[in-house]
Amino acid sequence: MARLKKTVLRTIRIDEDLDKVLGADSEAKSVSFNTLVTQILIKYAEWDRFVEKVGMVSIMPEEFRVFIGSINEEILDDNRKKLGPEYLMDFLTLRFGEASVDSYRKMGALFAKYAGVGQIETKIEGRNYTSTLRHNFGKNWSRYLQRSFMTVEKFLGIPPSEMRVTEYALIITGQLTNS
Repeated sequence: MARLKKTVLRTIRIDEDLDKVLGADSEAKSVSFNTLVTQILIKYAEWDRFVEKVGMVSIMPEEFRVFIGSINEEILDDNRKKLGPEYLMDFLTLRFGEASVDSYRKMGALFAKYAGVGQIETKIEGRNYTSTLRHNFGKNWSRYLQRSFMTVEKFLGIPPSEMRVTEYALIITGQLTNS
């Protein structure tokens, strides 16, 4: 049985309009008002306060799909190289305090959960894993993700994974490392 986290009782004052919005949303989602507010606060703690520091651009999924699909493979590679491994490592260090395999996995999960870049499913059997990153953005997004993973693997000195690019997924298979 999962152990419940210790909670703290807080009383806050909000204006009536915000109360109405939150009340309507909690009803629409079939969750309690308290659950909705807790979900909002968790998202702030895990994601929003971080992206406020680094900056993020919001774009509708269909626009992103069209944009990423219009870029040829050579430009995609050039852009990934321009960002370089330092960019990714700085990003991880800012959010998690270190650039490691574990912090990269955690960041991927947060991007999937909050940024709408796709869904990640990982299956582990012994020391072998298969991670499938599903998305709706086309083959170029799969290729971009592949190159990002390859950059991180190389920079962190971990054995290269096998990667298969499809129109709407990147499938990664490999062995778990101790880092």
